[in-house]
Amino acid sequence: PVVNTEGDVVGIVSHRDLMRSIAGAESELPVGELRDFLKSIKVAEITNKGAITVEPDTDVAEAASLMLENKLGCLPVVDNEKLVGILTEADFVKFVAEHVAVISEVYDKFQEEGNSHYDFS
Repeated sequence: PVVNTEGDVVGIVSHRDLMRSIAGAESELPVGELRDFLKSIKVAEITNKGAITVEPDTDVAEAASLMLENKLGCLPVVDNEKLVGILTEADFVKFVAEHVAVISEVYDKFQEEGNSHYDFS
């Protein structure tokens, strides 16, 4: 995320943005000049304005949907327009890993109680 001096999220820069910005120059510049070109790029030049954000009380399913629908690798978390965190793909993997046992237990208990006509697959 890119924030202004007040801490408001004004955009986001991804690795894809950086790669796009150098893609054209890569084929046109010699290696030495490419290094100088990379040093000359300012964050403001490649920032995607109007970043998609979530608030701390956004549910996990909604955040995951936003990331999938918009092909985002991370999602800034804001409270009163101020950046308070970043939700990443790795956070979702960790969440699922930590909760898969609980989900399995609930599913097994549900099946044991005679609710096998529900299909969770």
